[in-house]
Amino acid sequence: MEDTYFVTTVARDVRFRELAGIAKFECEDAIFVADSEQKCIWRVDLTSKEVSLYAGIKGSEKGGFVRPSGLAAHGSKSCLYVSDEHEIKKVCKGVISTLSKNESSCITSVNVTSENVTASTRFAIYCAKINTEGKLSKSFSLKAGIKERYSSSANDGSIKEATFSDVFQVTLGLNGETIFAADSRAGLRKIENDHVSTIFSKCATSVALDDFENIYFGNDDGIHKWDGKGYETICMRDKNETSSVDGQRPQSRLTYARRLFFDSPSGLLYFTESRAVRAIRVVKPPVYHDTRLCDDLTKLIDSDDVPTADQVTFLVEGKPIRVSKTIVCIRSKYFRTMFQSGFKEATPDLSAIAIENTTYDAFYALISFLVTGRIDMRKCQSFLLDLLLLSDQYLVNDLKLVCSQHLVENAQRDSETILDHMHFAERHGFKELLDCCLDVVLPDLKNVYYRQEAFKRLGSSALYEVISRLVEKD
Repeated sequence: MEDTYFVTTVARDVRFRELAGIAKFECEDAIFVADSEQKCIWRVDLTSKEVSLYAGIKGSEKGGFVRPSGLAAHGSKSCLYVSDEHEIKKVCKGVISTLSKNESSCITSVNVTSENVTASTRFAIYCAKINTEGKLSKSFSLKAGIKERYSSSANDGSIKEATFSDVFQVTLGLNGETIFAADSRAGLRKIENDHVSTIFSKCATSVALDDFENIYFGNDDGIHKWDGKGYETICMRDKNETSSVDGQRPQSRLTYARRLFFDSPSGLLYFTESRAVRAIRVVKPPVYHDTRLCDDLTKLIDSDDVPTADQVTFLVEGKPIRVSKTIVCIRSKYFRTMFQSGFKEATPDLSAIAIENTTYDAFYALISFLVTGRIDMRKCQSFLLDLLLLSDQYLVNDLKLVCSQHLVENAQRDSETILDHMHFAERHGFKELLDCCLDVVLPDLKNVYYRQEAFKRLGSSALYEVISRLVEKD
C-alpha cells in the first residue's frame, strides 16, 4: 500500500481535452469525469484502467451536453448529476435529462446527497430537494449569495447578506448540511446555520472533505490540506504546467487541480488535470478490499474444491453446472426456499436438478453473478432477455435492474426496440424495465413515440405509468 501523500496517475488518454468534474459510486470500481471541451462524460475502470465514453457524443452538442463541468454521483439511484452551462442534467440508465435551468448565470458545480442537490454559480449557492426517484421535488432555491449580478467582493454574514466572488466547486460536510465553497477570489468559505464565513482567505478553486473533516483544496500553488488549525501542501504544482510527476511528496508534481473528489472506502483524493485523472493517498483506507476475491470465488463453479455434501449440480441443455449450495442459498431467496423446504430438489439423493426453458450461457451467468457478485454485461448481449427472465424467476433483483438498464442502453434510442421492450416489460410485469424505457420515451413522447402504432397498442398498466410520470412532471 502506498504511503500517505503518494501521487499516482489513474488515467491519461489522448481523447481527454479539458477534464473538470469527477465522481464515483461507492458500489462501482470506476471513476466518472466530465470533459468540458469534448462535451461528454468519460468512465475510467479502476481495475483495467480502460477509458470508455459513458454519456454524450465526443465533440458534439448533439450528445446532450454543451460544456459539462461539475459532476456528482447519486449512489442509491446510480445516477450522475451534471452541471452543464446554465442547466443541471441527470444521467441515469444511459439517458440524459434536464432537471433545472438557471438563465442568469452558468452553473459551476453540483453536489448530491440522498435528499438534496446543491449547486453553485460563480456568485451564489442553490439547493433543492430530491424525491425517492432522484428527481427534484421542488425547483432550486437561492441558499446564499447574489442571484443575478456580479459581485466584485466577497462578504461574510447572514445568507441574505453574504456575497461570493468566484465559486468553482462546492462540497458538503459530514452532516450533509454544512456547505464548503471554493471561492477563487475570497478563499475557502463555509455556509452553516444560515451564516456564511471565510475559513481562510487563501485562493481556492477546488475543494473536498475527508471522513475526519479535513479540508483539501486546490489553487495555483498545488493541493493543500486544512486541518482546522493550519494548512500544508500535499502536492506542489509545476508552474509551467508541463510536468505531472507521480511519487511521494515532495517529488510529486501536478499541472493544475481542476476538481477534487475524496473516496472514503479507498482513502484516495482523486483530482482532474486537463488531460489526466490522478489520485493522492490522503487517508489509510478503513476497509481493505481484496481484489482477488471475485477471481477466487469464480473457482467455486464447476470445481472439485467444493465439498460433496455442499455441492449441487444443475443440468442446463444437457450440460452440468456444479456450485456450492450454501452460497446460492445465501444469495437467492428462491434457492434458499428450494433447498430448505420439502421440495423434491431438497432430497439428498437427487443427482442433478434439470433447468428448463433457458440457455446454458444465461443460467451460467446467473450462477456466476450469485457466486462472485460480478458480471461482464458485454459478454451477455446475446442472451440479455433470457438473463432478465432468470433474474426475475430466481429473485435476483440487483441483476434484474442491471439487465433492464443495459437492454435500454443497447437500444440506442431506437424507438421500435424501446417500444418492444415496453411491451415485453408489461407482459411480464417488469417494472424496472418499464421505468428504464420511460426515461427514454417521455422526453421524446410527442415528437417520436406518441404517433407510433406500437405505442398505441400499449396496455393499461404501461399507459398508467406514462400518465403518472407526466402528471408528476407537471
